Amino acid sequence: MEGSAVNAIAELAKLAEGKPIKTIELDGRTFTVEHLYEPPAPPAPPAPNALVFRTLKAFVEYLASPHDDEYLKPKPAFVHVVSPNQVLLVTGLYGSPHHADRAVVAAATWEELEGYAWGRWVDPETFNVILQTHFEETEDLKRVQELVGNVKSEAVQTVEDDGVSQRVQVRAGVVRASEQQAPRVVELKPYRTFLEVDQVASPFILRLRGGGDGRLPEVALFEADGGAWRLEAVKRVREKLLELINPEVLSIDVYA
Repeated sequence: MEGSAVNAIAELAKLAEGKPIKTIELDGRTFTVEHLYEPPAPPAPPAPNALVFRTLKAFVEYLASPHDDEYLKPKPAFVHVVSPNQVLLVTGLYGSPHHADRAVVAAATWEELEGYAWGRWVDPETFNVILQTHFEETEDLKRVQELVGNVKSEAVQTVEDDGVSQRVQVRAGVVRASEQQAPRVVELKPYRTFLEVDQVASPFILRLRGGGDGRLPEVALFEADGGAWRLEAVKRVREKLLELINPEVLSIDVYA
């Protein structure tokens, strides 16, 4: 604590008790020999429980409503796009400089689809179900579906494999078998953020391997962009929010 603050407290103590406060000088600084304590700060009021919305539209409708204006006006809030699947309404700092705080008032959260993890090997039938339920339809998706849909348990016989691309034998129907080049990298659009936002296309490595010993063959997808899709998705979520917010009704900053 600075000397000026100590002196101020000492003077208050003198006035309160009517007696002088003993002090000593040490290395050019003044100290008291009395016990002086800073009074505890009053407890901050509890922050409200955050409302949780499942769509950006519902989140923006809440922002534009008069609900909770009484709470928000003393500490103007802003929107923070935390990730591709989470958006928060956060208040400005409030409280004393030594005990500042902020509160999350509302959130928009998109629940990620369950059932598949990148890099996990699954049988062709399961893989085709995943392609139809976890991805937007694209030309590359159709190519992968056609290749994997024709793979039989005895068909995944690798003719060429340089560690990235493969040439495998596939069976068309039940009468014709042929060699087919498995795509080295495919551009796919998984559902990874709010459905109101245009999903981000990113590269995936497609790999196939034989089951062996009568087991079904297996297929896997591996992300090949190092997670760069997340930055683009966050940008698109922010753009969608700005599109949904009517500036004539609501003025609020959106950060990503």
